[in-house]
Amino acid sequence: TLSLEGEIGIAFYYYIVEDFDKAIKQCKSLIKDNDEIKDKPGLLAEVYNVKGLSERKIVEFDNAIESFTNAIINANLAIDNEEYDNSDPEFELSMAYLILGKIYTNLLDFDKANESLDKAVEVLKARIDCLDDGDDKTAKLLFLAEEYRVYAYSCIWEEDFSKAESLLNECDIIYRDNKS
Repeated sequence: TLSLEGEIGIAFYYYIVEDFDKAIKQCKSLIKDNDEIKDKPGLLAEVYNVKGLSERKIVEFDNAIESFTNAIINANLAIDNEEYDNSDPEFELSMAYLILGKIYTNLLDFDKANESLDKAVEVLKARIDCLDDGDDKTAKLLFLAEEYRVYAYSCIWEEDFSKAESLLNECDIIYRDNKS
């Protein structure tokens, strides 16, 4: 029998190889049938994110929004209860908001997109501020640059070019500061 982390790894694998139906099926099985994950909200948030990412790729936006909403609930629960269980709930929280922002941009709902993207950036910046220098901080900074790029993309669609430029400048600073 695989460990819980192994089962989650299988879901990630299916997502990475773009077998989205299998990824969704694996996530649903973990959520419904795995008793161990029910007590690990950080890992549950991770599973909901993989499920939502897969649903987004096959344009099941309503299901994806529901998955990311569940990821947010579980990530916040893990953070509030300081239950990390081999998870990174702040990252999962930021990821859920980021992809919600992408979905709302695709739906041309810029108010919800901006709200979600603001939260994604806010959560990740707060997490980065708590980290010592090292690989984890660098990885999170580079993901923050990705968040700025996604946000800028949304601003361009909204025709808020000055905000897009500002976000891309923030992105550029991160890349310049982290060249090595």
